[in-house]
Amino acid sequence: MPEEGVGGAFITPISLAVLPTIFSESERPRAVAIGGAGMFLGLPLGPLVAGWLLKTHFDCRSILLINGPIVMVARMGVWLFVPESRDPNAPRPDFVGAALAIAGVTSLVYGVIEQPARCWGHALVLASLLTGAFLLAGFSIWELRSRSALVDLRLFLNPSFS
Repeated sequence: MPEEGVGGAFITPISLAVLPTIFSESERPRAVAIGGAGMFLGLPLGPLVAGWLLKTHFDCRSILLINGPIVMVARMGVWLFVPESRDPNAPRPDFVGAALAIAGVTSLVYGVIEQPARCWGHALVLASLLTGAFLLAGFSIWELRSRSALVDLRLFLNPSFS
């Protein structure tokens, strides 16, 4: 479902944004590692477990009932454990970077999705993939020069971060 994909796309950046307010600088690497391990396990296991449950125990309409209780528990956890925080020197939103990233990833994904039906040599597939690569290269250049970058790409120069 597209709504779940959009919601899932917000989870990682939001969870990483909350880490500095909850964990001290010495605890953050461990928190990021645990969160990463959870995502590493959840991405492949979520669909497998859901498929097994639907095939063996539940009707396909019951999948819609799973998200409600999980969201309620998550909301209570955020309300109880995440302190309020505001950055008085918050950078301005990087709308250009966001637009380049969204357009680039969308174009790449569209090309990959259309490839099985149209083949690698088809003009639409090639144009989509090349456009996506061009937009993501533009995103990288923009982020390296932007004062309020979405992603500080210089972080990837640090081997322990990468």
